[in-house]
Amino acid sequence: MKALIEFHDDLVDIYGYTAQIETAISTWRDWMNQQVNNGGGTTLSNTLSFGNPGDPNLPDAKYQYRATLGDLISASGKSGRTSILHRRYILVLVVAAWEDGYRPLIARECNMDKNDVQSDVFHDLNKYRQAILHRSNRLGSKPKALPYFKEGDEVSPTSDQIELIFRGLIDDELNRIGREYYHTDLGFRFDKRLN
Repeated sequence: MKALIEFHDDLVDIYGYTAQIETAISTWRDWMNQQVNNGGGTTLSNTLSFGNPGDPNLPDAKYQYRATLGDLISASGKSGRTSILHRRYILVLVVAAWEDGYRPLIARECNMDKNDVQSDVFHDLNKYRQAILHRSNRLGSKPKALPYFKEGDEVSPTSDQIELIFRGLIDDELNRIGREYYHTDLGFRFDKRLN
């Protein structure tokens, strides 16, 4: 049961990471909007360079990434490219933790083969992962358990969908795995009492 408990703890940490990064992206966007709104010569067409350019006044100064403030503000919105990429890769991370990390450990603890530990939810998340990594974000087949995308849809999860996925994983799927493979309900809950 140790693997299932550790997987729960990792999922909680991954959700926490998701929340922290979304807050950081939102704060970054607010800061850029303030720079533009406060004037002082900062406009949407001003560029920011990222990397280690050294002295930008030298002729051989370099950068690794450059974008206008307007593009950065747009990309960091709730449906902007940076936000969508972040949420897509959270799904990829969750599937990797299941497939390459905890599924084999759970199987071993239950004296089973990895392929004997089944989950329609993680199977659907793996379809999302395959769409993201191998199919230009297009879902290749109909999901069985997760209703967020249909076959052919672009896998671009919203913040609300990410929360619902984690809620379902922790409240429902991990408890189902506990009952089915460990014959016990650990009572995992996504929502915890504040006080």
